[in-house]
Amino acid sequence: MGIAAAFASALALSRLPRGWGFGLQFGLGLLLLVSLVYPVLSVWNKTNGFQAFEWSLDGTVYFQRDSPDEWAVIQWLKTAPPGVVAEAVPPTGGSYTGFGRVSMLSGQPAVLAGSGMRASGVVGDCHGSSRQDDLRRLYCSRDWNETQAILDRYHIRYVFISGLERSNYPPGEDVCPVGLVESKFVRYLQKVFGQGQAIVYEYTGADSANP
Repeated sequence: MGIAAAFASALALSRLPRGWGFGLQFGLGLLLLVSLVYPVLSVWNKTNGFQAFEWSLDGTVYFQRDSPDEWAVIQWLKTAPPGVVAEAVPPTGGSYTGFGRVSMLSGQPAVLAGSGMRASGVVGDCHGSSRQDDLRRLYCSRDWNETQAILDRYHIRYVFISGLERSNYPPGEDVCPVGLVESKFVRYLQKVFGQGQAIVYEYTGADSANP
């Protein structure tokens, strides 16, 4: 549409009478000027009035500063054996949020990433909504057999739990009556890394190491 609009504008400017052509030039110039307002204001906003905490081209600096515990877990996962990571994804998909951060920053595959679109490619259905429901049951179910079935279905090796997971699955929902049930992971899985509130549990089922 952008290319077509540019071509149509040039064609119109070359064919319209002088008066109409001048009016179109004025309108296009005004539109261009208005469109430049956002870049100017956004630069001021994104740099905190050119008073940034730290000038860097590293897009993870903010994460290291604001979430040191999760950053430590992510660094550990970078060196851990390959495996599918389970992490929370909200019903809305989590686009432009902190969800999906573990898979994105560690390079490990995920059952479902924060955008709700980038599935890990492991065995299972390809529909984001089904994977979201399964993740909710994974974290909230008190039935270990149901939990284990989900771990096997998506070949999950690592279950990640931190602040977003705990807040994303509050008690009171039909599938999540008591909230996130971490006790089952403590009982049946091995805690392989943790710092602060950020914890990784490892499932060593038959297929968890072979996504």
